[in-house]
Amino acid sequence: MIEVILDQNQTDVFLNQARPVYTVREFSGADLSAYRARAREFAKRFQNDPIVIVRSEAAGFSINLFALALFIETYHLDAKLDAVVFQVENAHAATEAYKPYVALTIGLKYAMRLREQTPKMIFKEISLLNYLNLNIRQDYLAKKMFISLPGTEPAQKIVADNADEALVAIGIIKTLSLTHCNAAIEAELSLSDRPVCQSEEDLIQKVIDGVTPWIHG
Repeated sequence: MIEVILDQNQTDVFLNQARPVYTVREFSGADLSAYRARAREFAKRFQNDPIVIVRSEAAGFSINLFALALFIETYHLDAKLDAVVFQVENAHAATEAYKPYVALTIGLKYAMRLREQTPKMIFKEISLLNYLNLNIRQDYLAKKMFISLPGTEPAQKIVADNADEALVAIGIIKTLSLTHCNAAIEAELSLSDRPVCQSEEDLIQKVIDGVTPWIHG
């Protein structure tokens, strides 16, 4: 996963070495698709550079959304690009604002990786997520798995009838668990053996849509 670094230093040097600099001078995009388009251009341009510095001069440009877009667009990219250094005025404030997006990239990465597994392995791995403050119970006779994320808000119900829907559910649940927000989730997963058939793009979008009420630009 590409590393995102938030740095108050305003020079072209990082780790004692001059780095290529990418300056966002204008940006009119309003949604993630626009950030992903810019991220594709960025990844193609700097694929042979291990570390790139990013500065923004564009009003309303979201470092958080661009970092998320970079993760998605470079997930399958075989390149030397390892880290992006975003230059910010206040590293502490920027880090706090970015934390929910770290959780989202972890949740997405988990769901995207599981998508390549068989339904049996998907449900087996999901059953081992108790360490995320999740209550997980399996009903072998009913062929169901029940997962709850405790929170102070009214519980949101999620019903997944197959592995496709289970991947979306666990992507959402893992993200929200890592954000330590007040979300409460009650999920019921049917242990279906139907192979995964949804596209990776659909999975990504559904997970993002599911966590959007708790994660903002």
